[in-house]
Amino acid sequence: MFAEITKGMAVLTLYGTACALDDYQILFQRESYCVSVTTDETGARTLTAMTALAAKIDAAVIALSR
Repeated sequence: MFAEITKGMAVLTLYGTACALDDYQILFQRESYCVSVTTDETGARTLTAMTALAAKIDAAVIALSR
């Protein structure tokens, strides 16, 4: 599913085992989870909030798999 919804996007490893970013979303895959953190705003504050939330969700998924 992750590969299909991120088709054509650059795939990184900032969050999860693979992630894709744009101005409005952070998509990442970790284990069997596919996570989308999405907003309708752009800007530094929004990006800071989205990255903090993505990091917390990624940490929670890691904790679940232990």
